[in-house]
Amino acid sequence: MKSFLKGWPKSSKDKTFLLYDIDVDGIPDKLKKIKNTTLLVSNPCIELWFLLHYKNQTANIYTSSYVKEVCAIWNNWKKSCLDLKAKEELIKKQKDALERAEKLTPNNKPSSTIPEIIKLLEK
Repeated sequence: MKSFLKGWPKSSKDKTFLLYDIDVDGIPDKLKKIKNTTLLVSNPCIELWFLLHYKNQTANIYTSSYVKEVCAIWNNWKKSCLDLKAKEELIKKQKDALERAEKLTPNNKPSSTIPEIIKLLEK
């Protein structure tokens, strides 16, 4: 991590966030070792966060099921690629997603800590 940030301007108010899916074995333990960072995760995957914009998701399902549901919402969607329409919908429905995410139990499946950065940015 140090090499990535080396040479960048720094401020005492800077914060570093790491956004990862939690469904990859060993990733959480590796990320927790990186000092002075805040880990943002959707458990098990980012697609949970996307679905929370559209519905309550309180039951744990497989990552592949989350991906299928997102594909059904956004035709021709591909993992790691959001088109302008999807981005606009996420912004428009963000409040709903925040409310739904707050009802989930942190560190359980499903859950998401993405609201932490959104709330910070809104301040």
